Amino acid sequence: MSFDIYGNPLARGHCEVHPHVHEEYPCSVCISEKQSHYQQQNYQCSGGCESEHYLGQAQEHIEHLKREIELLRQDAERYRCLRDPCSGVEHAIFYSRGDYGRGLMSENMLDDAVDSVMQKKKEAAK
Repeated sequence: MSFDIYGNPLARGHCEVHPHVHEEYPCSVCISEKQSHYQQQNYQCSGGCESEHYLGQAQEHIEHLKREIELLRQDAERYRCLRDPCSGVEHAIFYSRGDYGRGLMSENMLDDAVDSVMQKKKEAAK
């Protein structure tokens, strides 16, 4: 005579773990529970599983994109300042070249000059 895991007599052809299921061990309920447990374990990993690795990579990518957005936002502000005819930025971005007239600053010098004008506008608005 066979018994289930609870100590009760087991009917022939029934699962030892789920005696109400008329399938031999492992029954479909056992298999389903095992798959569910496996999926839960993978979802709640302790840092050593694959999904944790991908989450880390995604977080790094998100941080990179946030930094890039901030740089693009600063460039957009500078561009809007350059387009604004009332900004006064034209006085800051040109420099004297002596007998050759005036020259236009480039790259970092230009960014710094525009940033300086924008900062002065912000302070004046306060």
